[in-house]
Amino acid sequence: MQDAPCTAPPRPGMMRGGAGSGITAMNTQVFNAPGLSLAALIILMVPMLYFAFASLTFFLRPLADPIVGRMLRGLVNTWLLAVTGLGALAVIAFMAAGQPRVAAGLSLLAACALAARAWAVPRIDAVLRAPGDGAAAALRRLHVAGIAYNLAELSIMLGSIPRIFPAA
Repeated sequence: MQDAPCTAPPRPGMMRGGAGSGITAMNTQVFNAPGLSLAALIILMVPMLYFAFASLTFFLRPLADPIVGRMLRGLVNTWLLAVTGLGALAVIAFMAAGQPRVAAGLSLLAACALAARAWAVPRIDAVLRAPGDGAAAALRRLHVAGIAYNLAELSIMLGSIPRIFPAA
């Protein structure tokens, strides 16, 4: 199927048509429901990938340092809030695309992220409020648990893409 040329009038300062104008043809397949649901799924994976890479830097610094502990708490809190919020948006996108089973799975993912935040953040706060000999080890265990949770979450997401979007 060929894309129809854009019929919108040129914006001021832009030439109609011509090389590099960006007006000659526009791919509208991204703006349909399956395209938006794929975009929502990819956007949902951004905080997961960010946490995967950013959390590795905490192996380079001692967690006994209170500033590093607060940074870890902020990273975990932001990551889980982002997964919860973007998961809710992905649920809406998949419901609009007519895939309620995928939307149910994503709502479960968002609910698990919310529950993980309710579990992890208070534990990190408790360790940060009562520093001692075992504080660094407790933070390290929570850190590794977050990495394991994120890895499982990301593996499920990446593994489900071929099933959600089969090759046409």
